[in-house]
Amino acid sequence: MPLLTLAARFLLGFAILLAALFLGDLAARFLPVPGSLIGMVLLFVFLTFHHGAAVRAVMVSGDFFLKYLAFFFVPAGVGVIVHATDLGAHWFAVAASLLISSALSLIATAYVMKLLVSPAP
Repeated sequence: MPLLTLAARFLLGFAILLAALFLGDLAARFLPVPGSLIGMVLLFVFLTFHHGAAVRAVMVSGDFFLKYLAFFFVPAGVGVIVHATDLGAHWFAVAASLLISSALSLIATAYVMKLLVSPAP
């Protein structure tokens, strides 16, 4: 695939992703749901009913972002380093919240899996 075509597809896909995020944020002003979630639903609906160049463009952009996904964790790592003294001072609260949230998500996942796998009455 020529480089110019690949760049055009990437830019189109990125524009579609940004448009979905913008529309989701706009809708979140009127709904009690996070804008990014609404944007993902809008993107899903758009891509489900639109077969063609838009789907390929979003796939090119998505592949690029997944390829460099680790780069997006750099700000979080810097934040941990910057606030290391605060985390050290409150290590018990941080550890307890991590353990409790992990246990709750494991229990919720097991419960949903049980509901989905068990045969219907």
